[in-house]
Amino acid sequence: MNKLSVIAGKSSEDIARKLSKKIKANFVKSQIRVFEDGESKITLSGEISKRKSIVVQSIYPPVDTNLIQALSLISKAKEISSEVIAVIPYMGYARQDREFLPGEIVTMKVL
Repeated sequence: MNKLSVIAGKSSEDIARKLSKKIKANFVKSQIRVFEDGESKITLSGEISKRKSIVVQSIYPPVDTNLIQALSLISKAKEISSEVIAVIPYMGYARQDREFLPGEIVTMKVL
């Protein structure tokens, strides 16, 4: 088993594939099924390293969908790998890093 895996989110599959080739890591592909109510189910195909995994997923529109998928991928990686690195080429909500008007939620603090 390889000591390193790259887990590809649907929004960044090409980047993840190139990264896995460059660093000679296992490539783990995600398959996503979307149900009628909008919920999604993710299935991973490929061997996830017990040592270290890199999850690659951009969080761009649809931001909320890609965010929940990223969190799900990271959660699964943490179940298996002792070390997990998240690579997020585009981070949605990055501009919501402080309260501009009274009462606004600082979403980046939540994330």
